[in-house]
Amino acid sequence: MKKRILMFSFFLFFFLIINFFYADIQKNDNRLNKSHTENYIELPFGADISEGKYAQDKGVKYKDLDGKVKHYLDILKDHGFSWIRIRILVDPPSNSGLYQTTGYVKSVIKEAKSRNLKVLLVFFYSDDWCDPGKNFKPSNWPLNQSKLEEMLYNYTCETIKEIGAENIDMVSIGNEIDNEMCSKFGSNQVKLIVKGYDAVKSVSASIPVGIHSAEGSWSWFRDMKKAGAKFDVCFISHYLMWHGSIETLGYRIKSFENTGYKVWIIETAAYWKESDAGRFTHDYPQDQEGQLKFMKDIKRKASSYPSCAGIMYWGAVWSQSTVGVKWLKANWNDDDASCRSLFDDNAKATLGIKGWEKE
Repeated sequence: MKKRILMFSFFLFFFLIINFFYADIQKNDNRLNKSHTENYIELPFGADISEGKYAQDKGVKYKDLDGKVKHYLDILKDHGFSWIRIRILVDPPSNSGLYQTTGYVKSVIKEAKSRNLKVLLVFFYSDDWCDPGKNFKPSNWPLNQSKLEEMLYNYTCETIKEIGAENIDMVSIGNEIDNEMCSKFGSNQVKLIVKGYDAVKSVSASIPVGIHSAEGSWSWFRDMKKAGAKFDVCFISHYLMWHGSIETLGYRIKSFENTGYKVWIIETAAYWKESDAGRFTHDYPQDQEGQLKFMKDIKRKASSYPSCAGIMYWGAVWSQSTVGVKWLKANWNDDDASCRSLFDDNAKATLGIKGWEKE
């Protein structure tokens, strides 16, 4: 009898211990989920919509998940986006997605502001695409350093004034300038950054100004600062196929802690369908469910770091509609960007567009 009582007491004690630890784990999980939800409320989300006006003017009819035709900005806003990002070029070729003259950009920003959306203006200081592999000066700008600095300063001032400083909430001096800007490297690149920064501040001291690295963490910005660059905020890109997993993104964001600077992820995207490019996207299937999962996961990861200020989705409205409209003129065969849009080939919103809605 004593043996049975001892056995019963042992199992009862073991059961109580297991339940205590399980309850503690559940409590921690609930606290973690609550933290993510609270951070999400404060973390803004945006989308690069640089092609949207051109596509819509050419006849693309953007549709919400229910199939209802709406303005692309209204669709994005209805799904939790509060910022837009738009690039501006000096003399774009009007093909390959490059239409963003000052007049075009001014018109898009006016539409965004009428919907109470905030605006990140990205100065490419180029006629063409800019990325870590190429960052060429505009064709009609001088190569001489001092003259180039003067041209960049004046162009920046004039553009801000033309659009209206009150319509711009944040500015990026350059796009993915990891290695060069305006065909300039090293100290000459830094001098151009300073000229761009000073130009913005001369028109409006209150506009936050940042610089953009595709691949860097805090160490890149630290080195730029040591070299004399001026900036108020840090911008990075993060794509699964080029920069690594979402865990890798977490390490990059964490590097900005205790630096006095906030970081924005101003470029990211995931595939809603497979691309001919055949890129590796870690644990995320290249379909609408995979895109939605990515959107939710990157939101939760970013919102768990106080050093992260927000996220922006690149190519959000790059829908190469197949319903009688082909707005895109390009010199490439595989339109990889359309496979990462938040609108499918019929310009209907993908499931991914729900990923940044309030939880």
